[in-house]
Amino acid sequence: EMDCVTGVQTCALPIFTTHQNYKVTQQLGEGGQGTVLQAKAESSGELVAIKLSELTTEGLIHSFMEEMRIVEHLKKSKAKNICEVHEMKIRHTSTATGGITVMKSYDCDLFTHAIENRKTFRKASAQKIFRKVCKGVKSLHRAGVAHMDLKPENILLDVDTQKLAICDFGSCVWMKNQRTNEVSGLREIGRASCRER
Repeated sequence: EMDCVTGVQTCALPIFTTHQNYKVTQQLGEGGQGTVLQAKAESSGELVAIKLSELTTEGLIHSFMEEMRIVEHLKKSKAKNICEVHEMKIRHTSTATGGITVMKSYDCDLFTHAIENRKTFRKASAQKIFRKVCKGVKSLHRAGVAHMDLKPENILLDVDTQKLAICDFGSCVWMKNQRTNEVSGLREIGRASCRER
């Protein structure tokens, strides 16, 4: 059986969310922050990635809820080169509480493509990818959000099109009603983050 809160044993049962039912096709990865699955929407056939996060403390639940608010804010802000998140929700069972994040499926993250698969980029391609990352960061800052955990593992990539998206907003700091594209704003975000942590 599969427990949508605590993990995966058999990838053949559906995951039910508010807007859609998904059938899991494979497990993509597993780490300290949860399990990532590939799944197919039963109504449209769209392939998506689903992250299942264990929320074992009140602090983790609060952080997940804040991430939900930030993702919704970024949608309204029409941020560029940001992972398209279809849905986030918290699910409670009799034994556990977990978070479900449904997002657009990409081929891989930049770390897997460049390091684990030992792929090399031509100079022009590397510059193009870097510009897209910078555009995404700028878009976040204009929305008043600092990512705080930007790394190759949090940059998703479609290999053929080189379409790129920044993902994983669990460490983000949102300076509500403020733009952070100035150095002074970023310094303030750093101070606020240190105070919160």
